[in-house]
Amino acid sequence: MAIVSLLFGAGSYYFFSQGRYILGSLFLLWACMGLFGEPVGNFFGGILLSNRYFHIERDCNVSLEIGINVEGVVRHPTVVRVFGRLREKNAVRDTSQAEWAQRLLDHYKRRHADASSWETVRFHIKSNLVWKNGNVDFSDAIWHEIFIPYESAGAAEAEYTPGFPPSLESGLTIRLMLVNGILKLQAGDYSKEISPNKFTGLGADVYQARETIASFPFLYFPAQHRLPDRYMNFTSAGTESHHTAYSETPAERSKSTKEWTKVYREVRKYLFVSNIPKEHVPHILEALRWEKIIRGFDRKKEEWLRREGFIPFSAHRAGEPGPEASIAYENACLRVVLINYGDRDHGDVNKKLQKRIVSDYVIEEGS
Repeated sequence: MAIVSLLFGAGSYYFFSQGRYILGSLFLLWACMGLFGEPVGNFFGGILLSNRYFHIERDCNVSLEIGINVEGVVRHPTVVRVFGRLREKNAVRDTSQAEWAQRLLDHYKRRHADASSWETVRFHIKSNLVWKNGNVDFSDAIWHEIFIPYESAGAAEAEYTPGFPPSLESGLTIRLMLVNGILKLQAGDYSKEISPNKFTGLGADVYQARETIASFPFLYFPAQHRLPDRYMNFTSAGTESHHTAYSETPAERSKSTKEWTKVYREVRKYLFVSNIPKEHVPHILEALRWEKIIRGFDRKKEEWLRREGFIPFSAHRAGEPGPEASIAYENACLRVVLINYGDRDHGDVNKKLQKRIVSDYVIEEGS
């Protein structure tokens, strides 16, 4: 890569010396991106994307309801492994995982009047604002945490701060996070001492803090929701192999870059599709690319949903008002319902309503 960058640099010098400043600037830019990598690319890419895709955020009007089956979570194999780590470190005193899970579930239900094992969190994303359970959330992130203490709730809950829960030795933290377009349901937080995976790398101690229980691929539903990229939370830090960047082994370090490159290709496809609704595809070349991306996303989506055990369900009950959901799936631990009020059908209803309420006169056309 360094040799290619030097060649671009030499080409830039040649074109500048010949007075061909546009080509010289392009070759200089490519040389800088090759030498300095992601920072330069992110800078120029951010300028281009912010100008090209600004209307996606402006037109966004999405309701997202996520249900977490706490009972399913505490009995999930991933959380069984958490219990095993706690037993190894003598952090819990229960004689069996079943008793430990039941105690967690009892603690959770005592905090809810309906004694339900389901926790429901509702987001509404409108332009550049996010409402979470009816309140504006300025974090600009789709995330939620549940902390269930092992012992009496008083002391442990007093120390709990959303985003900074006590360690796993104090209680179980269940977390939702939308990152790189994937909604993750996770359990943690492992402390450094109890973590199952840890190593000392290049100037840092690295350890695993959370394990994923279930995941839902919003990335592969661009035509259904068209969520702006800021809420999809695209970042290299959210990849599975991000921690390998601190490995002392060059081959291990390269895993992080390779995975982020693959994710970034998917991000560009997502932005292309969400930028152009199907009914607005302007010409045949973009239509062919649009359809090709959608077909590829559909294959990956179906494979992901099958692997995670998600099945579709009807989120709309007969006789009740309200629109049909654009996305409605559930598995043993997670339920996802999304309504896109900005799509064509809902948008037409909103426009008709606005036209009716702004005028002081009723015009009966065709009479």
